[in-house]
Amino acid sequence: MESISQEQSTRSLHLSILLIVANVAIFVLMWWGMPGHELTNETLIAWGANFAPLTLTGEPWRLLTSAFLHGGWTHLLMNMYMLAVLGPILERTIGALRFAVVYLLSALGASLLSAVWFGYHEVSSFVSVGIHPVVSVGASGALMGLAGAAAAVCLRYAMSRRGWDEPPVPIRSNAIVQVIAINLVSGFFISGIDQAAHVGGVLVGFIVGMAVCRPQRKGARGLGQAGVVALGIAGTIAIVAAARHGSNAELDQWKAEIDNQLAQSRLKAEREQQAQAIAEQVKFDAEHRPPFVSTDVAKGTVLPVGKSPYAMALGPGGKRLYVTAMDDNTLTVVDVEKRALVRTIHGEPFATGLGGCPGNMCRGRGAAGLAISPDEGYAYVASMREDSVVRIDLARGTIVDSVKVGRFPRTVIASPAHDKLYVFNGVGDSISVVGLSQWPKSVKTLSLGGSAQADGMPFGRTLSMWLSSDGNTLYAHAIQKNAIVAFDTATDAVVHTYPVDSGFLGAVPAASGAGVWFYSQSSLDWMDPAKLTASRNNAVCHGGMYDVDTSDDGKYFAVLDYDRPLVRVFKAATHGTMGEYPVPSAPEQVIFAPDQRTLYALAQEGTVSIVDRKNSADYTRDETENPFFCPPSQASGGDDNE
Repeated sequence: MESISQEQSTRSLHLSILLIVANVAIFVLMWWGMPGHELTNETLIAWGANFAPLTLTGEPWRLLTSAFLHGGWTHLLMNMYMLAVLGPILERTIGALRFAVVYLLSALGASLLSAVWFGYHEVSSFVSVGIHPVVSVGASGALMGLAGAAAAVCLRYAMSRRGWDEPPVPIRSNAIVQVIAINLVSGFFISGIDQAAHVGGVLVGFIVGMAVCRPQRKGARGLGQAGVVALGIAGTIAIVAAARHGSNAELDQWKAEIDNQLAQSRLKAEREQQAQAIAEQVKFDAEHRPPFVSTDVAKGTVLPVGKSPYAMALGPGGKRLYVTAMDDNTLTVVDVEKRALVRTIHGEPFATGLGGCPGNMCRGRGAAGLAISPDEGYAYVASMREDSVVRIDLARGTIVDSVKVGRFPRTVIASPAHDKLYVFNGVGDSISVVGLSQWPKSVKTLSLGGSAQADGMPFGRTLSMWLSSDGNTLYAHAIQKNAIVAFDTATDAVVHTYPVDSGFLGAVPAASGAGVWFYSQSSLDWMDPAKLTASRNNAVCHGGMYDVDTSDDGKYFAVLDYDRPLVRVFKAATHGTMGEYPVPSAPEQVIFAPDQRTLYALAQEGTVSIVDRKNSADYTRDETENPFFCPPSQASGGDDNE
């Protein structure tokens, strides 16, 4: 071994200073990132604290990481003071390499003895009420190892002073005594001190110090730097291996319980952070919203569109709105830029009367769902002729022809390429596929399962049907299966069935393809468009029937209440109300304009309202007296909520 010379001292890498900087930097990062700068056991464990049920059951890296964590400023400053007192002196005496090996093995050994002591001594009395308090952090185990190594150097020199080189930098006994006294004595007076780590550190440090730090007789050669490195590697492997084989059945059970507690704590912390962020965003939105306007201004422009309006669609050009009215059996064209009626196109009279029905709905007929061609040359309207889809020449305002489909078709959507129409037959509980190149011919009928007809099902129910953004998958609500059925549009085969809740009301896809809103009487959920799994759940305490539409990006949604003559707009991320707009009677349908700044709302008494979102009536009272979403405590059963 090389003698410990002045030359070795001057080549020191000042590792002590680097360790102090690392410890302080890690603590500041951890402390700064905590709400209220409060360090909890959960935080320390997340950052790598030594905790027997985790360290001894597959996470041995905690043996080292815990030595760079501290539980508070006092803990940190005390340890860094001791490192500053003893570290530089010992490092200059034995060199940076030996110092590093002593520090590393002492930290690992101290953490191992702590984990074994608390894991096997405390596990028998463990009570699963929160996280057990024996969460060990701090550099004191490694510092005790430095003190042990320093003691070994002094002891070796004292026992063999004659004929041996003297250490170039004398190690003062008071520095060793300070470190050992502060750590050991404080453990008898301050609760929470890990004495097992202190004992383990000083023992390992002394042993390693005797092996690598002893002065050598003049001219003698012994353990060199390669040997010191080898000892460091071998010692690390041995300690880690001991930790990896230190588990037992009780510790495994303890780990499972702790993992569950930590998962719950993380979830709670995430929700609290989300709630705080939402509250801040709601406050920001409230402070920056436009001034409220009178109800007369908020209602916008109101136009008549026929008796019992059923559906509306905005033309691809975004300048015209097309509205069907079931009882009048009409299609009304609205110029949305001028906010004026362009024309009303009438269907032929039906061959039979109402037969005691109050309107066409219960007779299963009357203009219903519609689709518009890309050039706005044609409109395809369901049930303007019974059990058919008619084609209307929009320039001439006349019905050209029709195609026979299933019983009482009420929803029509076109493929992205506009080469097919998908027609949802309400009573037939089926989907007719109409090839526009083969018009007028229905090329395929897709059954949604169950009986051939859905006569016993709610007659006026929402018929939810939509296409994936690439047009490769067709989704439809099969009420008799209580599920969403997915069809491959190339083969028309069923590729998947997704069960839905019994209270499911409908689905509204975002035009961007980012997701789909599923709504029921108890929830409004944002679904992954491919898997139809909920990525965001929103508990609804409205209690009645309602309908929704979403902005193209899914960031806002409009809610209409069938029992109240108004439309409310909410921000999806915060549940905050962004606007409230009165309509002349109970609303039937609402859609966003592509610019997201305008809403179109159909009302039961035969009107369409065109409203500017910036012109909202005062909704603050409604937020308190008629909340749409459940309060967080009620939504989550009394704990917390997104």
